[in-house]
Amino acid sequence: MKNICLISLFILLIISELAAQVEIWEIQGTTSFSPYLNQTVTTNQNVVTVVGEDFFFMQTPTYRSDNSPSTSDGIKVVMNTPTVEVGNLISLTGVVREQFHRTQFDEGDGLTITVDSVAVALPLPVILTDFFPSEAAMDLPDLEKVEGMLVQFPQAITTGPTSEYGETPIKIGTTRSFREAGIIYPAPWSPEWDGNPEVFEIKLGALGLLDSLLSGGMNLTATGVMDYDFGDYLLLPTEYEITSDAPFRAVDDPTATQATIGSLNCFVLSDLESEYVIRRQKVAAYIVDMMKAPDILAVQEVRGLSVLQDLANLIKTNHPDINYTPYLISNGMSGGFVINVGYLVRNTVSNVQVTQLGADEPFSLGGKLHYRPPLLLEATWNSTPPKPIKVLNLHLKSLNGIAGGNSTEVRTRRYEQSISVAHMVEANINENLVVVGDFNAFPFTDGYVDVVNQIAGTPSLGAEYPVQNIVSFPLTNFSTSVAKKEQYSYVYQGNAQILDHCLGADFQGL
Repeated sequence: MKNICLISLFILLIISELAAQVEIWEIQGTTSFSPYLNQTVTTNQNVVTVVGEDFFFMQTPTYRSDNSPSTSDGIKVVMNTPTVEVGNLISLTGVVREQFHRTQFDEGDGLTITVDSVAVALPLPVILTDFFPSEAAMDLPDLEKVEGMLVQFPQAITTGPTSEYGETPIKIGTTRSFREAGIIYPAPWSPEWDGNPEVFEIKLGALGLLDSLLSGGMNLTATGVMDYDFGDYLLLPTEYEITSDAPFRAVDDPTATQATIGSLNCFVLSDLESEYVIRRQKVAAYIVDMMKAPDILAVQEVRGLSVLQDLANLIKTNHPDINYTPYLISNGMSGGFVINVGYLVRNTVSNVQVTQLGADEPFSLGGKLHYRPPLLLEATWNSTPPKPIKVLNLHLKSLNGIAGGNSTEVRTRRYEQSISVAHMVEANINENLVVVGDFNAFPFTDGYVDVVNQIAGTPSLGAEYPVQNIVSFPLTNFSTSVAKKEQYSYVYQGNAQILDHCLGADFQGL
């Protein structure tokens, strides 16, 4: 046994002698992949900056940095039980790997670690600013240049809520990021969207600090190490401070002479789900407290009429003066996952008629065009004198798959649905029409289909499927009339965006 141990030690010594002697910034290189990928290297006397449960990071001491803005001085080391501590100066021999585009060493390949000193000063953190990381699209994002390094920022804003994995999207500065027109970089044609490369994520509890659920619009400051995980740059903080809470306010109270129309996606509200009671309570409270109980509420993604009736009953129980009547025509879906569009209408509105439009309209690639047919409500405001109103409730094809293997079906359906709805708008445009709902589309072109501008009859920046001239009188998109920071109904990958809209024509007599 002693001979075997001596032979193993001798082999390790030979490997260490043969391994290239390199600095971390040489391992990282100036591209997304290490020039030493899959090679055994030795990097000497680097500082351990953070230690996690099954990993640690080390970084070139400040005085040995190449000071190049294109290379990182830090790197991740993955091991089940780290044997080092923050502030250790260590030398390491191992195999350079790329895991999900993150350069690292892995214990599984065999590591030789020597502690040269137990307590040295940590490298100075890189300061993130409004200009770094850049907002411009580029083949090598700025954050790649600090992957594995200590970074610090004095001010950032959360651009979305904390995910189920404890990760929150943030952006340096005080202005959150928004989705912009076009296809994400690199795009095959214009317009092109840069993808907001300045957005990254923070995981507050990654290194044992107090974890917290955040919402969009909060301000914070932090210091930590920049990791890269599953396609996103991720800050693992060694310290942080929440410096301001998020604004959360209701719509304005309507005046005595105002009538109100609202739209709400209930996110698959079903009486079959285990959390139905609590979710129904939250939706009911949101309708009353945040939306101020609109006279007409267009809803999307409810299982059926019984769910709307439950909401109406709960609201009346909690607020006896608010009386809603539900309206819904089933789209014919069955099974566990069923979503419909419908209405809740207060007794301030009368002569209500609800009609499903386009239910049997064919799709050019086969089958029916509308999975969730638009629902037209015709009614009268109980004002003096009474005034007619029409509301068209939409829940159109989602963006899922628009650039994937099923892109032809997705783009074609979205385009043909927008054409279909544009004709519905044109047929009702002179009758106090309001078009609301989940358009699953931005207020501008996504580069493939310009759904909203097709329906509204407004100018387009261009798309693969060009806008047709159908609507004779352009509709106004009231969703873009609020303050810029409030122009969103959804957050995706840290970017606020409007997918739910309210379009209106010239209201006659209202």
